[in-house]
Amino acid sequence: MEPHFGPAPSEPFRPSLPSLPIVTPDAPRKTQVEKYGFLFYLGIAGLFVLLGLVGYFAYGMWSLRGVWANIYTLHSNARSEAERVQAAYALSQDPRVTQREYWEICLRKPLPPLARYLMAEAVNANTVAADPRAYALVVAKSEGWPGWLRVQLTRPLAYAAADGVSLPREPLLELSAQPDPAVALIANFALASVTGGDQEALARIESVARADGPYRDFARDLLEARKTQGETRRTWLDKASLWLRRNHPDSARLWEGWEVQGQRIAPVPAPAPNLQPQA
Repeated sequence: MEPHFGPAPSEPFRPSLPSLPIVTPDAPRKTQVEKYGFLFYLGIAGLFVLLGLVGYFAYGMWSLRGVWANIYTLHSNARSEAERVQAAYALSQDPRVTQREYWEICLRKPLPPLARYLMAEAVNANTVAADPRAYALVVAKSEGWPGWLRVQLTRPLAYAAADGVSLPREPLLELSAQPDPAVALIANFALASVTGGDQEALARIESVARADGPYRDFARDLLEARKTQGETRRTWLDKASLWLRRNHPDSARLWEGWEVQGQRIAPVPAPAPNLQPQA
């Protein structure tokens, strides 16, 4: 007979162990590449492209800081006339400024006249080539323009004709009848330089070149340009353009007291008056 053992004494200070739940481990998580596949790499590439575009835009804005500064100075009434004219001269020499901007700025009446002249002088044959008929009609028919502005905006027609751009005949004939001899000579040069060549227009230039008048040298420069080709022709046209600064009456009044000094344009002090008594 087995010995009789009583129940085990209770242990009041020993907590009972909780029952453990059955835990099922989660499936391994997929990586981003496994989730999205090709789209993941496409998104990364798009992010780099976006960052590149933002960086390119920021660099473009930073590289144009000089242009923005000159445009601000040119349009600021708080700056002196000398500063505004210098800003215009710097813009006229800056290849980053577009032809459309030159055209729009030169027509703004509140700007100093010499600054507008420099902007108009920077307009070239590319503006004409974009729409030759519209350009020629605007220059021929616009009213209220000062003489220096019309002659400067007629000048690109000569460059365009020299480059072989097809120009409409009617506006050129209208310009050739202008009372301003410089405008008429430039229009005649364009007529004589387009395909076929207008011999009567060429004869009118030759007549002025032979006469002993104020526009003789200008007409001779145009004739030399007519005889040559390529860069040599452009050089003669540039020489004629510079002649206008000091010899065209309206233009000469703007340039009086100003002088180009290297990369700058600056006012020239007026000569001191002669106070010596006359003999």
